[in-house]
Amino acid sequence: MKKGFFDKNDEQWVIPIADKHGNYLDLRKGRVHTARHKYDIKEKIRFKVKRTLWCQQSDEPEKIIILEEIEWESNKKTELRIGYYTTSKTGHWWWGQFALMIPQKDLEELLRYGREKGFLSY
Repeated sequence: MKKGFFDKNDEQWVIPIADKHGNYLDLRKGRVHTARHKYDIKEKIRFKVKRTLWCQQSDEPEKIIILEEIEWESNKKTELRIGYYTTSKTGHWWWGQFALMIPQKDLEELLRYGREKGFLSY
């Protein structure tokens, strides 16, 4: 299983796994993300990704599992976000919209790797 880690010291956050068109997954270091506020859906809240762990799912190579340390712009609170990228119907990388489903051994390996890199402290 391919896996990796990006932090502030890495110049680019590009996962060297290609979609169906040969494009690598570029996580665009420094990008500001937006999310809906949980109480007011018209309000947008912003966050940045500080560090990222990733792994390629063992039984589905076109799926990349992502564990991110994020920082909210409004209060500087740090949280973790877990998700995935997969290829769309047109073959391009696409952020997964639904619940993450992952083989247990893949999740365990990603968490072990996160501990090795100092990403997780358990």
